[in-house]
Amino acid sequence: MNHHQRQAEMLHRLRMSAIQSAGCGRVTIATVEALLWVAAGVDNTKDLGVAMGQPGRPQATASTNRILSALRGRDRMAAGKWVPAPFQLVKTRKHPHRRGYLLAITPEAEELLGGGDKYTPANHA
Repeated sequence: MNHHQRQAEMLHRLRMSAIQSAGCGRVTIATVEALLWVAAGVDNTKDLGVAMGQPGRPQATASTNRILSALRGRDRMAAGKWVPAPFQLVKTRKHPHRRGYLLAITPEAEELLGGGDKYTPANHA
């Protein structure tokens, strides 16, 4: 299986996980990109915003935090009702050397990504 087939399979498993848990298969590209960046070794919110932003212009912190909330498995409000999180793919703990949190993928995310393969999104190689 080549690299693109592995990525397509990972995206399919992610979408199926969302469908089974919350009844919808909508997983944004930004959510997948953030998961891949964390799997590739980006370990804090500030660096994740820089990686996901445009060159010289990091992504807004609020957007990064919203995406991380979804990946951490936090429930969200939609149309006046609480919607359960479909998965918990990123875990956090206090960062030992910087302000904020250290980001890491969960065993569930590692399995989803195909046994811990490290991915580097093509647009920031």
